[in-house]
Amino acid sequence: SPISYDAIESLSIQTAPFDVEYNGFTGGTINAVTKSGTNEFSGSVGYYYTDDSQIGDKNGEDEFDFTFEEETFVATLGGPIIEDKLFFFVAYDKYEEVAPLLNGPVGSGALNIRQDITLDDVEQVRQAVADVWGFDIGGFNKTPAEDEKILANIDWNIDENHRAKFTYISTEGNTIREQNGNNFLASDNILGASSAWYDRSEEVESMIAHVFSNWSDSFSTEFKIASTEQATGQDSLNGAEFPSMAVFLREVDGDENYLVIGPDRFRHGNELDQEFFQIKFVGEYVTGDHIIKFGYEREEVDVNNLVAQNSEGSYVFDSI
Repeated sequence: SPISYDAIESLSIQTAPFDVEYNGFTGGTINAVTKSGTNEFSGSVGYYYTDDSQIGDKNGEDEFDFTFEEETFVATLGGPIIEDKLFFFVAYDKYEEVAPLLNGPVGSGALNIRQDITLDDVEQVRQAVADVWGFDIGGFNKTPAEDEKILANIDWNIDENHRAKFTYISTEGNTIREQNGNNFLASDNILGASSAWYDRSEEVESMIAHVFSNWSDSFSTEFKIASTEQATGQDSLNGAEFPSMAVFLREVDGDENYLVIGPDRFRHGNELDQEFFQIKFVGEYVTGDHIIKFGYEREEVDVNNLVAQNSEGSYVFDSI
């Protein structure tokens, strides 16, 4: 979620609504209303922590031993700037995670061990690649993932019939995705070193302004203008300017074992940047048991999407 849960005042769920105001989805939509300041200063602080010491180490007959750690810090503060007139509310949310290693060679401590691939195999490949190409194939250690959210609201009671709300949202987060090269290899025993993994990141920055007006007991309007910039990253951990290489290690009981190094073929060139601009006006007139609603909405989307699949090449070696 781009918004901290502690910043949400209420949620409404519309399931297949017939209201003409809602569009751009199928099935249903969720609308979140963020908190606002009041004439009283108020806030909250929260800290959440868990790690591998707080879970079991056995599932049925299967024993496991892995390391993970998660912690979250949350803080909110709201209050008056000018009593009865101008209010503020801010929320901050920071999440950090050290995720367990999903796949690894014997001796790596991963959840899923490739029994026929050893750390010695990895070291031999590392040395050969470093000597020939000067490239670091990486290892089997995950760096922490983070998620940081900031929200700031300013509410202005212009007069008894008109009010405005200004919102700023910033979200930055990432997670490490383990990959095995996405090569066209028939074997199931393919293990990717960290140079084949990538950092999946997301940066979102939004600025939103609303003006709500009650022109009479039966007629009201809403005006909205919003701008959002979103950058999606898929960055290979050791750089994308190197081929994807699969090195055959050995065959055991008919199964071929490969170690994959270098960015997988989908990450050789992969960028996505988007800009959104929205203007919306809604008018609502109530007459008896009927509601007459009308409006105008325009959304502009500017997309820069680079996909250069396999531009650095993919290679398979039949031995170290």
